[in-house]
Amino acid sequence: PERDQPHGWRSKLQLIDLVRDQHIVLAPRDVDQYGRIVAYVWVGDLEINRELVKRGAAWFYPEYAESDALYEEEERARAAKQGLWALPASKRIEPWEWRRRARASRERPREGVKSSGK
Repeated sequence: PERDQPHGWRSKLQLIDLVRDQHIVLAPRDVDQYGRIVAYVWVGDLEINRELVKRGAAWFYPEYAESDALYEEEERARAAKQGLWALPASKRIEPWEWRRRARASRERPREGVKSSGK
């Protein structure tokens, strides 16, 4: 989740707990449309991406999946109501949807404010 959405800070803290003071290995997969590196993250034998999904601290994003493993971890986390899956459904908004709504909100003229037309 994004930091400003429900469970965002909790997820960030879980990530920090997993990687703080550890030797991290990144396996880059891609660069997304925002210029961010998409990578698998490892601390020893622990795949951090998978662990976060397993804990309900991250969403599975199918675009970068190499197998169904993360999808299956997310399904188990959902069933067990782990992490963000314990939130009411109305609060569980995928980060990509959260960002889309935030962009739309910023682009929409505010009520009572006239556009300059420029």
